Amino acid sequence: MYKSNDLINQRLKIFEELLPCIGNLYCQTYDVSWNRLPDTFSNDDDSPEEMLFFCFFLSCGFPARILEYARTQNEPYAIGTYDGLSWYAVLEKETGILTRIHLLGPVLHAPIDTVEMERFFKDYEERGMTFHSRHLFLKAMQKLPILFHAQFDQLALMLHFCVNGEYLPASSLNSLVDSGLDETTSTAHALYRDIYDRLKGITDSLRMGITLTDAEKPGILRAMLPTNAAHIHAPLRQLKDTTIILSFEFANAAIEGGVSPEVAYPLADKYMHSAESERSAMELTALCKSLYTNFLDLVQDAKFRKQHYSAEIEACILYIHQHPEGDLSLSALAATCGYGAYYLSRKFKAETNMSLPDYVRRQKIQYAALLLSTTSEEISTIAERLHFSTYSHFSTVFREIMGMPPSEYRKKQQKDTTT
Repeated sequence: MYKSNDLINQRLKIFEELLPCIGNLYCQTYDVSWNRLPDTFSNDDDSPEEMLFFCFFLSCGFPARILEYARTQNEPYAIGTYDGLSWYAVLEKETGILTRIHLLGPVLHAPIDTVEMERFFKDYEERGMTFHSRHLFLKAMQKLPILFHAQFDQLALMLHFCVNGEYLPASSLNSLVDSGLDETTSTAHALYRDIYDRLKGITDSLRMGITLTDAEKPGILRAMLPTNAAHIHAPLRQLKDTTIILSFEFANAAIEGGVSPEVAYPLADKYMHSAESERSAMELTALCKSLYTNFLDLVQDAKFRKQHYSAEIEACILYIHQHPEGDLSLSALAATCGYGAYYLSRKFKAETNMSLPDYVRRQKIQYAALLLSTTSEEISTIAERLHFSTYSHFSTVFREIMGMPPSEYRKKQQKDTTT
């Protein structure tokens, strides 16, 4: 879609005029070679602090990461250091080609600590960086705005709209984890139960080849070991350990879903190595999202893509598993796949030896069983989410496939997890 540069610049001008409301929040525009484009905003000259932060940004190798990300993605990209120094890169493209990068930040997500800053300087100096004037860098950091992750996300979404005229949901961003899990005597029992339930829900969906909804994906990191009770204080160590644990759990779930150990465990090793190499909470959060997606692809490959189905039937099966709560009627699936209902129905039966409505019912019930065992939602609500006409119809189909009514299945699952 054609976008007028005049319109974009007008929007950017308004955005820039609002930035002083936050204070010391920088937003600069660069071409794909990372040359500053001074004509977008009114202040053509960088302040000494801006230059200092941009030099550090370059030294961290962030520009190459952003360009690599931009090859396949369009959403704002969060990047930063483990101490919370964070930027958002908002991408501007024409006909899919990157033309400009709008860099928002840096900001901090918590007040800086002198001891942590000394560790920060030492760590980056060991990586070959030179801070000619630590006190100037520290002084500049003390002037930066302190924003919660959600606030920074919202600003990135606003800037994306100014540049691309597109409203994005917060779930499309490389969101951050605001704080560690803080358990006390009064909350520990509920917290650890929540960790178990969330992990079980995620690994069960992975094992079955069912795609989590956008609303469910943030739960991958929301509750996981290690918690603060582990007393791990090294920067990013908890998040790295979480990624390592998830790598192993996801690999086992994938194996149970049909992936060979010779494929699943090397991928887990690869992610464990990547977790140790990352220096940013943002990068680790993105790594965990990609971890789930890659293992899900392997399971779906094993279940559907390598069964020698035709392209049409493979696409139909994959859509069913990716949209368990969607409209999966014969007419809707035919429209999605681009074929007539009669043709799709006959072809599906011939290749899978199962009628398409029976396959859909079975997948919906398996997903319902997952929800019954991992959530506290009312059974009637689950039936409605899965587009069953009545609770009675849902209960009848569930009993036919699972051998017991949904209420009894939930009680059995709850009993099994407490014994």
